[in-house]
Amino acid sequence: SSPPICSSETPMVDCCEIYHQEPPQQKEIKEKPREEKRPRESPKVDQGRINALQILDAISAGDGSRAGEVSTMLEQHASDREICHSCAKAAERISSSEQGLEQLTTVGTMQSLLQAWQTHRNDTSLTVHVRNIVARFWDRASGDNQWICSPAQ
Repeated sequence: SSPPICSSETPMVDCCEIYHQEPPQQKEIKEKPREEKRPRESPKVDQGRINALQILDAISAGDGSRAGEVSTMLEQHASDREICHSCAKAAERISSSEQGLEQLTTVGTMQSLLQAWQTHRNDTSLTVHVRNIVARFWDRASGDNQWICSPAQ
């Protein structure tokens, strides 16, 4: 008969041999020194720009006396899309009255608005405001031949 698989007579090496391997050593990961994050520079506040936006927002409907301010702001800030947009909104409010529309045309705001519209063609909101003003202009002009022939228009 054959000897038992594990017995005291059988040497341990033959019976239950255990292979022991060291686990592979992991590469040491060197921590990179963290760069200190610089505080983000906040955009500089342009107080003049903020004031211009507040002035434009305060213009009430039909207030033709403020048409010159809108025209001046359009000239000073022609490249600033947001200010041009606010100018168009203010001009639309002014144009809600006959006197306001007349003031807008007299001081040349209509021409400045059209230039701003040309500059910022992709601003659909600006487009809507300018189109509304132009529609009021042509509505008034079509009903009053004398008005359209006056020097300012």
